[in-house]
Amino acid sequence: LAVGDLSDPLQLKSFANWTSFTSGEYPELPSSVISSVQHYRDTIYVGTSDGVYALHRSAIDTTFVRLNMAAGAIVNALRVDAGGLRIYTSRGEYRYDGSLVALPSTGLPTTNISDGVTIGSERIAGLAKGGVYRNTGAGAFVRIETGAPPGDAARDIYTLPGGRALGAFG
Repeated sequence: LAVGDLSDPLQLKSFANWTSFTSGEYPELPSSVISSVQHYRDTIYVGTSDGVYALHRSAIDTTFVRLNMAAGAIVNALRVDAGGLRIYTSRGEYRYDGSLVALPSTGLPTTNISDGVTIGSERIAGLAKGGVYRNTGAGAFVRIETGAPPGDAARDIYTLPGGRALGAFG
């Protein structure tokens, strides 16, 4: 992980102006495999193959603090929306807004969610294998017919103006 100061974009051209963080320097960060990074409520969150870590920096110390998720949860994507920090993992979806909540995955054939978005009260989940599903908040997830081959991996899900979603498959 490398962190730079955006106040002077020209400074970002030199690696000397970046601060790097590796698992070798920070034993509380057991994995250097980073899948996603998001900034939420003045904190940087790092999604790894070992969970989500909050980067806490002060004048005297820097630490990574792990969010208390299911053991073995591999983070596929982090997103920020009006509901908080959304965490899409190999063990389901979580929402973090100061406390961590595992969200229901009823109707999904697997909990390995590669990415997702929330549009109002509707949740859309892209699965690592098995397509895209939506939940309107009234019950179980239902498969969205996307035209992608069955079992194709949904890699990225984004919201578009007008409340539409865009998926990338591969």
